[in-house]
Amino acid sequence: MKEGWKKRVSRYPVGVLLRRALRAGITPVLLQWFSRHDYDLSETLVVAGGPRCGTTWLAELVAGVPGAALLFEPLHVGNVPDAKAAGFKWRTFLEPDSSWPEGEAFIEKVLRGKVTNWHTTSQIALRSAIRPELWVVKLIHANLMLGWLAKTFPIRPPALIIRHPCAAVASRSQQGWKPLNRAPRIPGFLAAYPQFGPVLDQLTDLVEFRAALWCIDYFVPLSLPRPYPFHLVTYEGLVRNGARELSVLFDRWGLEVPPKAEERLGRPSQTTQKGASVYSGDDPLAKWRKDLSREEVAKILRVVEAFGLDFYSEALEPDYDRLFSESRCRPPDGTAEALHARAAFSRKGL
Repeated sequence: MKEGWKKRVSRYPVGVLLRRALRAGITPVLLQWFSRHDYDLSETLVVAGGPRCGTTWLAELVAGVPGAALLFEPLHVGNVPDAKAAGFKWRTFLEPDSSWPEGEAFIEKVLRGKVTNWHTTSQIALRSAIRPELWVVKLIHANLMLGWLAKTFPIRPPALIIRHPCAAVASRSQQGWKPLNRAPRIPGFLAAYPQFGPVLDQLTDLVEFRAALWCIDYFVPLSLPRPYPFHLVTYEGLVRNGARELSVLFDRWGLEVPPKAEERLGRPSQTTQKGASVYSGDDPLAKWRKDLSREEVAKILRVVEAFGLDFYSEALEPDYDRLFSESRCRPPDGTAEALHARAAFSRKGL
């Protein structure tokens, strides 16, 4: 057994790992035997967000809907060969009006629950694999094409969950994932927003690279015209007042909040590690203050400011008024914004 794999396994409770292993072997077979051929695509619910931003937690809450099954990360090109074969990247950028027949065909299979293997079915309880009535699709690689997805397919507005960038960066650092060795360069993003090229050029270390990735993940969907084609949920709001957040989300979907959803708000998700605050009893919003140095926090927030996503600060919760303001995240039109971003970095000493 490779040492890196041992370290990753040791981060999760044994019960979680055993359930995953059992489901990986049996659930894909059950789904093949008992899948519905008359499934209505409009029943599918999508939960999207950046890595380590609460997508699994929210998706598990949503999957409490009677008859639902949770499809886990079908766009993970490392574990889902069909996604890679269809042309998807780790982050695929698509404008809302993009035409891509191959991608559309694959996503339709995803939304119908037809992309099943050991990875995508690892979160499905065996009883839920018997003729699912509704699919919940959980995605951390779809933010840059969320407008396209919502416009192309007849589904309810996807739920997009956002979390404090410092918390997301701190959590990502603890995962043991391969570190970034340079600033993220996503061709579609830079083609649409070339003014951020100079900003990315000035990043120098891993914390800044990860902060920039968070910015890209959220700048694109938050730049879409209002009203958004998705429903924005904050991780912080879900922690502080989860019952209200779920009520608003399900009301927009025209569904009843799942039974016992409020009870499940305090439970760890399947991807929660042993040292998480949900196990220790600490404030789940404050852990990043212990995990990051003041210098790291300052670096993250400077990158976020340069992208214009300044509704997060050193406070534990976002400035909700700024986040939900109609004027937030308008796509910059070029030179003036690029100069402003470079000036912001210069003022902060980056």
